[in-house]
Amino acid sequence: MNRNVYTGWKNIRRDVTASDTALNAATYDSLPTNRVNISANATNLKLIAFGTGTEDGTADIILFGGHGQKGREYQPAIYLGKITFILGTMQANKDPVDVALPALVNNYYFDSAASIPPVRGGVADPRGGNDMPNNRIGMMVIRLTGESWIYAEIGTLTNITNFNLVGSWVNENLPET
Repeated sequence: MNRNVYTGWKNIRRDVTASDTALNAATYDSLPTNRVNISANATNLKLIAFGTGTEDGTADIILFGGHGQKGREYQPAIYLGKITFILGTMQANKDPVDVALPALVNNYYFDSAASIPPVRGGVADPRGGNDMPNNRIGMMVIRLTGESWIYAEIGTLTNITNFNLVGSWVNENLPET
């Protein structure tokens, strides 16, 4: 029996105001500089987002992961999928990563998260906002297969002035998709 792993919320990308330069063939073969190391024992990655912009503004992210070994520099980036987050009107008053920080001002949670084509094992978590009325916290849950790091490339930001992506990696069962 596996022991459950829960990290709490961790920053994946913070205070993003513009699209990233896309990874290219030369950078797929090396570790992205903005990657986040995760537990290789984790089975699921939960993502939520908050930021500033107009209601129904969208943020597209492209998620990559890699299977690493300590001491190895060569870790090719593996495409995990594209996720679109849609900004709602539920105010984000406290930073989910560090509630001791000053109150957030004019920040709102993204109330929907969808992946097209579906991210590997990606499901809209029913505890989030996707299957509930609008303006809750939308959550995307992604099945992991031993990745030791992830990288979120920010694609198009439409009517979003600041984007924050946080995640938690856990070891628990996901419903089959």
